[in-house]
Amino acid sequence: MNPTDTLPIQVGEDLVLALAKWYAYEHITRVYNWDDKQFGCLVSLWTKESNWRYSAVSKNKKWYGIPQATKQVVTSLGLTVQDYMRAPELQVQA
Repeated sequence: MNPTDTLPIQVGEDLVLALAKWYAYEHITRVYNWDDKQFGCLVSLWTKESNWRYSAVSKNKKWYGIPQATKQVVTSLGLTVQDYMRAPELQVQA
């Protein structure tokens, strides 16, 4: 039996999405003291914007990552778009 057969999600991209959501919950509820209802609103928003894909890019190529941040926001964090697109945890913190 393959040990990953018992996981509720597939290993790979689905795991990254699940970890991004988990990290976002831990970070945002701790740092901003949000409750589950507030976090649920953010989940809905980011699901609609990027479906929690850290590599998401808008059709016009002006919005990046999970929260669909602009290049201006990304560079204000001292990051390049390339670095930002490889780091779901940084996207959540932005």
